[in-house]
Amino acid sequence: MMTNYTYNLNWAKTEKFVWIKANDDKIVWPREGEQWGAPDPSNPFDENSIFPYQETEWYQKDLFGLKAADALGKNYFEDFDGDHLQFQIEDFDRWVMTYLN
Repeated sequence: MMTNYTYNLNWAKTEKFVWIKANDDKIVWPREGEQWGAPDPSNPFDENSIFPYQETEWYQKDLFGLKAADALGKNYFEDFDGDHLQFQIEDFDRWVMTYLN
């Protein structure tokens, strides 16, 4: 993979990123992908072999700005118990008020 400097520049312009994971997601696999995690490339179909985002190649090489955003404290991680996009409106309101207010 190669670094995309345009992406890096554009990501740097953003003040905050809020990554929300549905703990019971049945649409996105692996569900950790909702927070930039990924399967181990050497064993991509083993659901017990999922890398957290800090161990992915795109993070370690900062291919598009995720690592730089992390270093600047721009990444925020939330989750909820439920399936894909089935969060409660109270969760949504809390996320908006916490991060975008």
